[in-house]
Amino acid sequence: MTLNGHKVFFQDHTLTVADLDLGVGGHLQAVNGRLNVSAAPVCSGGGARTTDESGQVWIAG
Repeated sequence: MTLNGHKVFFQDHTLTVADLDLGVGGHLQAVNGRLNVSAAPVCSGGGARTTDESGQVWIAG
């Protein structure tokens, strides 16, 4: 999953993605559900991952 510098709100039950690339300034905010990432995330600069409420991000590694 490539964010290309965009802000994305994750709000789902459970989802698995192969990889996560935040891009420059990308922001993933998990507010509900569980996001599984199968590979280490990539950030080319200034990205962020945040969790609020019951959101979860699980990273294999």
